[in-house]
Amino acid sequence: MRKPAFDLRKASHFLIILTLVGLLLFFAKTIILPLLFAVIFSLILDPICSFFQKYLRWRWLAILATFLAIFIPVSIGIFLFTYQLKGAVEDYSLITERLEVAINEGFAWINQYVPISRKKGLDYISENLTSIIDQPFDMISASISASTSFVSNFFLVLLYSFFFLYYKAGITSFLLQQSSKKHRESAANLLSQIKNITQDYLLGLGTVMLILGILNSVGLMVIGIDYAFFWGFLAAFLAVIPYIGTFIGGFLPFLYALAVTDTQWQPLAVIGLFVLVQTLEGNFITPKVVGDNISINPFTAILGLIIGGSLWGIAGMVLALPLLAIFKVVCDHVPALQPVGFLISNDLFDKPETFLKNWDSDRFRLFSLFRERQ
Repeated sequence: MRKPAFDLRKASHFLIILTLVGLLLFFAKTIILPLLFAVIFSLILDPICSFFQKYLRWRWLAILATFLAIFIPVSIGIFLFTYQLKGAVEDYSLITERLEVAINEGFAWINQYVPISRKKGLDYISENLTSIIDQPFDMISASISASTSFVSNFFLVLLYSFFFLYYKAGITSFLLQQSSKKHRESAANLLSQIKNITQDYLLGLGTVMLILGILNSVGLMVIGIDYAFFWGFLAAFLAVIPYIGTFIGGFLPFLYALAVTDTQWQPLAVIGLFVLVQTLEGNFITPKVVGDNISINPFTAILGLIIGGSLWGIAGMVLALPLLAIFKVVCDHVPALQPVGFLISNDLFDKPETFLKNWDSDRFRLFSLFRERQ
């Protein structure tokens, strides 16, 4: 029997839809981002809301009680963070001045052993020092700017979250109604897994950030670094962005310690502190708290960060891993996409033979999506 031929029309439709979706995600981000944050926010708050509803008759009142229970501790944290932020920013000018002095001294020491034109070297450094120092601070400024933009829409996000929580049962029924009756149980299982994995990851991530913030802040206080709470929790917040955020979160307090302290051991102690905390986080804290809820391999995670950052900036980098986790759950439930789900998983290195053992047939090949139907 002749195999179905390649359907050019299907492939063309797929590329057109993919392009339109990409353009929509980019140009409609002011609409899409608040909705996505509201979905995530409502998923985080849903267990708390369910708890309050056991004791409150009306669901809207349980939702308001949930918002109030979250608002008070978050407001206290934001107040302490911004209070120390003001003091840290005022010391920013010291960083450039102290580093110029340190570089001059370092260049003089190197020049004793390596005959370099000191004038040319110093000219090059003076021309590029500001831009080198500003790179991480520019990223923080972009984050604060993005956060300011998000705060300006905060009430819109709260409004969306309120309605997502209020109409949760109806929205769930609508999504289940989109599948046929024979697939409804599988669809319900898929929605349940998406909800559970998102809640577990986000609540686990929040717990990890709190633990990291406390460890960082206490360690910096012991070392004697000013504004320890600000630097410690800034590094914890940046840890939301895998790989990149961890480096910047440790580099900024090191740079600050290098600029404002008069000893050599304190900047080195800052490096040691963040290496120790990062080791604890990677090997003990995150595996115990978050577990394997998001089994995405590092290559896929980095690619997701780049795409998310290109589309939506810092907000996209924050959303990248949760959205990738949801995409993987969907792939695991759709037979034709199961190889794709495995391709982005952490098991790709340990079990490379899985593709040929489990999915070596035409219905699992991506090319089959674009074949003519018989």
